[in-house]
Amino acid sequence: MSRSILRLAVFLTLLPGVGQRAISGTAWRVVEQPELKQALEDAPVLRPESLGEPARGVNVWERWFVPNFDGKSWDLLQIYFKEYYGPTWLCAVDLGTGEVKKQRLADGHQFYLSGRALGFDGKFYIATPSRRTWNMHFFVYDPAANTLEERGEIVSGLGGEVRPLATGPDGRIYGTGTRGNQVGLYIYDPKLDKVVKDFGAVGPKHPKGAWSRYVMGVDDTHAYIASGMIPAWYLVAVNLETGEQKVLLESPTERVMDIIESFPGAYVRVPQDGAPDKEYWLYHGETIPKVNDKPPWPKQDSPWAKAVPKPEVYFDQIDPDENGNAVVWYRSREDAKKEKAKVEQASSLPVVEKSLSRPSGPCCPMAGSTGRATITSARSCSIPRRMQRSIAARALAWRRTQRLFAKANSISAAIRAVIFLYTIPRNPGPWAKADLPAVRRRTKPMRAVILVTSATLTGRLVLG
Repeated sequence: MSRSILRLAVFLTLLPGVGQRAISGTAWRVVEQPELKQALEDAPVLRPESLGEPARGVNVWERWFVPNFDGKSWDLLQIYFKEYYGPTWLCAVDLGTGEVKKQRLADGHQFYLSGRALGFDGKFYIATPSRRTWNMHFFVYDPAANTLEERGEIVSGLGGEVRPLATGPDGRIYGTGTRGNQVGLYIYDPKLDKVVKDFGAVGPKHPKGAWSRYVMGVDDTHAYIASGMIPAWYLVAVNLETGEQKVLLESPTERVMDIIESFPGAYVRVPQDGAPDKEYWLYHGETIPKVNDKPPWPKQDSPWAKAVPKPEVYFDQIDPDENGNAVVWYRSREDAKKEKAKVEQASSLPVVEKSLSRPSGPCCPMAGSTGRATITSARSCSIPRRMQRSIAARALAWRRTQRLFAKANSISAAIRAVIFLYTIPRNPGPWAKADLPAVRRRTKPMRAVILVTSATLTGRLVLG
């Protein structure tokens, strides 16, 4: 503030005659300006100039996969949010049926930093505090309905920037967060739909506020929480029956330790000064050096165990366009293996000449879970009239080009390879696009015959 006043005084002093009058206290003299009125009347109207449409967009990086209860397919939960505390939208895409549901979520919650856990009942549990009260709130996603339900406040006085959840071997949901200068711990019972135990503040106090890590651990007797970060990170074990707590490990100053879930337990990775990290199993309130991948506890299936492998999903078109629509491509792992097998088999066949053309007429929805979903307002579902070129053919075309370059032992052979490269269709499929240089994807395609060994077609499922 004092610097600003000093600069103003220097500025006024440097103005001709102004500084002297201000310093000497001489009164300001009013100067007649008879031409001013006419000058203002004759002044041209200032016309605003358009600089174009302002940049608009949403954050799209947060998304979760949740298996359907039968374990045969998955739901994609794509989160769109304008600011950290909202507005936030959830687009739930059922990759088994192709159904898309759009839902506006409650404002004042950081869903992108929420704690999340899958329960044995097949529901997906989410914890994040309210910005208004800084008390922990609970949300539950039901894959059967493809909707997220708000359960309201469950723990008072518990907030924090990080608030992980973990499913215990007893089927209950365990959560943590920040309570002032310490971390907290609570137990939520899905069957009773309430918090059955709040342990309050646990672990050491941190002078500048406490954080937990992004993952916590739990077994049949203890919960394990990383508490930090100044002056150090501590691994705290809490007895679930008695509430007794103790510090098991301490990291070097401001070095971060991480807990890794390994149902029905966990292990911890602790950094060392000038040495490799050390890992320990966490079991019954003790640390056991991790010398191999065999845990010390009996094997037990987690809630994720019965689910099929996650599908392959392509997210490069998940950003909404100017009309507010986004596209997500997906296929099951089984379908991906079949397509790759076709490509490998086709690559061993003699090369033939085929032109890839788009067939006309209506197409049928694909069986299984292969296709494309368009995220809009989800008011209706329709099938497009045109079918997409085979992703296998495009991938094969690119591999064929690579082989031509590798075998080019003359100028004519190199020219043939270059011509072949520029005949690959623009906007290649999501599975082949990663193999192409970015500059190639922006090149205008040439009209030429493409050498391929397969031209099978796959459908697109468009959800409007």
